[in-house]
Amino acid sequence: MSPARPTVVGQAEWDAALAVLTEREVAVAEAMHELAAARKRMPMVRVEHDYQFEGPDGVRSLPELFDGRSQLVLYRFYFEEGVDGWPDAGCAGCSSFADGIPELGLLHARDITFAMASPAPQANLRRYAERMGWTNVPWYTICTERFSADFGVDEWFGLNVFLRDGEAVYRTYFLQHGPMVQCIGSVWSMFSLTPYGGQGEDEDVPEGWPQAPWSFWYRRHDEFDEPPPSAGGDGETAWPALRWFAAGHWGHDLCRRVASHRHLPTAPSAAPTTWARSGEAPAPLREGNPVTERRIVFLALFTFLAVGTVVILVFASQPVSNPTIRSGQDTPTTQAHPSATTNASTPGMLPQPPTEVNAESATAGTTTPARTTAPHTTAPSGAPPAAAPPTAAALTATAPTAAAPTTTAPPTATTTRTTAPTTAPSTAPPTAAPPTPPKEKPIPPGHDKQDNQ
Repeated sequence: MSPARPTVVGQAEWDAALAVLTEREVAVAEAMHELAAARKRMPMVRVEHDYQFEGPDGVRSLPELFDGRSQLVLYRFYFEEGVDGWPDAGCAGCSSFADGIPELGLLHARDITFAMASPAPQANLRRYAERMGWTNVPWYTICTERFSADFGVDEWFGLNVFLRDGEAVYRTYFLQHGPMVQCIGSVWSMFSLTPYGGQGEDEDVPEGWPQAPWSFWYRRHDEFDEPPPSAGGDGETAWPALRWFAAGHWGHDLCRRVASHRHLPTAPSAAPTTWARSGEAPAPLREGNPVTERRIVFLALFTFLAVGTVVILVFASQPVSNPTIRSGQDTPTTQAHPSATTNASTPGMLPQPPTEVNAESATAGTTTPARTTAPHTTAPSGAPPAAAPPTAAALTATAPTAAAPTTTAPPTATTTRTTAPTTAPSTAPPTAAPPTPPKEKPIPPGHDKQDNQ
């Protein structure tokens, strides 16, 4: 006979049923958040007596069970004489709860230590833990007999929550209600039992409670090297710019490690602790520790990139010469004086023919540039049209001399010529360079159109 199954309906009816259930779940979630906020506002009572426990490393006091953290969730596991399965196994119900214990790294990152305690000897506890796969969970033997009665777990299981302030220990919460304990198992449910909770900035907490932004908490359980706010941390993973980058959740690991040299854990106890790595003994996060080595490597990488960027910016800011290439196809609007033109060997320039002395200029007693007869060549395609030659009346300019004032050169032959400087006068004004032949070119000062016929 097959088991009964839910009723089969259409998609629309199923969606409507889901909407009704989701609305009820939202209401329950709001009630759970209100309950967690009320736990944070519970008063606490100081633990006055000394209690002893035995662990793999020897006898410990109650403050030492915190492993350097400020909050402790201690589960009373029923494993003792008279329990079904003794001496090889503990309580079946307690074992089911232990199977649901979350990964301890995220609890440690919130400054929370989880541990179990039973009257059974350490040999029995270790043997059963290896069988069940709980070797990463601290499990202590209760050595002080009154402990169970003092904390309400002498007849039934229970979860006691403690807060430590130096060597003083306070009891903040106790949970033994069966149906409610069944909801405990995720890391968030464990957070909600403690006085500081998950320390998220969106939680409802009393004024002055330690909190950190979501970008600080959004990482994997083995990536927490900084202490949480409740342990004295500032709740930041990096400088503000890198923290903004981390909020996007990509490249977060690099940002965190680059800036992690600013946050060396300072545990409340004498022994510094690794904040998130479960199953490890407390160890300083300094010399000889892989966390410190990674910090040094990434800090060196960041320094190298910063120096390289500065060097590139310095070189990029240097001025770079960018000479203008002048040719028949690319004539600048403002043309240079003939004395500033390049020689014939410059790429893109036409060969310059031999120069001839301007006789008229010589008889006039002035020093004028020599003129050369340009060979008739075909103008390159796409060359801009030449400017119209100026009239004789407009071609009146002065040429500097050593002893006599400048004169206007009379018109001469009609052959088109280009000028090349023989003696570049230091005070001569800039004139337009001639365009490529056979187009007529502008006549330099001191000459008219007839001189170039």
